[in-house]
Amino acid sequence: MWEELGISVGVAMVLLAVLYVVIRFAVKHGVKSAYYELHGQKPKPSKIAQSLQQALAQEKTKEEQDAPLE
Repeated sequence: MWEELGISVGVAMVLLAVLYVVIRFAVKHGVKSAYYELHGQKPKPSKIAQSLQQALAQEKTKEEQDAPLE
């Protein structure tokens, strides 16, 4: 089927991957926008995002403590 259109399989896979990412981003952005319009506030971050932010903050403070004073 792809050969009839003049597209190789590799190019088709890349196009499908890009299309997936674009649609996923658009849906995610649309859901967040609709939530904000309905509730007037940003959605709460997930537990995974919260734990990631805490880990990054701890790592940053550790780096600041370990940095030599000038």
